[in-house]
Amino acid sequence: MEVKKNFWKNKKVLITGNLGFKGSWLCLQLSFFNAKVFGLDNESTNSSLITKKSLKKYVKNQYKCDIRDLKKLNSIVSKVRPNIIIHMAAQSIVISGLENPILTLDVNIIGTGNVIESARNNSSIKSILIVTSDKVYENNEKNKKFMENNRLGGDDPYSASKACAEIISKSYSSSYFKKQHPNLATARAGNVIGGGDISSNRLVPDIYRSIVQKKKLKIRNKNHIRPWQHVLDCNNGYMMLIEKLNNHRKYSGAWNFSSNNSDYTVKKICEEFSKNISFKYIYSVSKHKEKKLLKLNSNKSKHFLSWKTKLSFYKMIKLTGEWYKKYLNGEDPDLISIDQINKYYLTK
Repeated sequence: MEVKKNFWKNKKVLITGNLGFKGSWLCLQLSFFNAKVFGLDNESTNSSLITKKSLKKYVKNQYKCDIRDLKKLNSIVSKVRPNIIIHMAAQSIVISGLENPILTLDVNIIGTGNVIESARNNSSIKSILIVTSDKVYENNEKNKKFMENNRLGGDDPYSASKACAEIISKSYSSSYFKKQHPNLATARAGNVIGGGDISSNRLVPDIYRSIVQKKKLKIRNKNHIRPWQHVLDCNNGYMMLIEKLNNHRKYSGAWNFSSNNSDYTVKKICEEFSKNISFKYIYSVSKHKEKKLLKLNSNKSKHFLSWKTKLSFYKMIKLTGEWYKKYLNGEDPDLISIDQINKYYLTK
């Protein structure tokens, strides 16, 4: 499960949504492998404690752009002439999608189409990775792990918008990219945790906010099961896929990324997290209907990419707790993250 340093050295990588939680970590991980990272973000929301200021030394150029603005997007892609595009920009919260469905559909469907369209006639781009979600599947909660060829669905606007992003990606591959670059793949990841996340309506950021505000946290859906994984493992999978995708069209299509050993309840996450960082919480009932059970089968990624999660369930909880404890003690967020990245890649 080794990322190839020689592959990434001096590769020009454009990341949309690079100031978000996963995007900011990916900037640092790619910089570790000496890639030339370019960021594109609308900067309208703050979902990471790893800020634009922190990333300044790791990102060659940062562009402010709403992915719904195709003209501006085209201009930036033409200027950067990246080798690789990793599309992470999105409205990524289920509850936010329920509260503002049209914005969610607009950003996640039209925005995704714009990103792919902007790359269609740019000869520098060899591969595009569209990051979608584990929630793209038609989920009847029958306690099975979803595989990439299972039916797409979406009972809420966010899930539906991500399923649509999958369909749009496949349509571009079929219509335009069968015999020419770029090669295009989609990535469906389980619930991702790690240091620095401050997104709304997510469990670990809510824990962090309760500590800062010194308030007891109301935790919804304690018995819901999700396929948890650490951001380092998830992003590492994306990078390993791109290495294959960049040179071989056969790696186009959909890929699941999730640990087979971390399907735990929200309650279990809270119990383990409280062993690493102190916070007070009670359980409550959500006013929004959310799926109780969601599991992914990642055998395709394990078999064809030799990818697997490096961090155990307990190690990822510990690592996440340590990140927030150090940050609350005044340590620099990018230095905390770089230290964890170094240990992740250099520790056997």
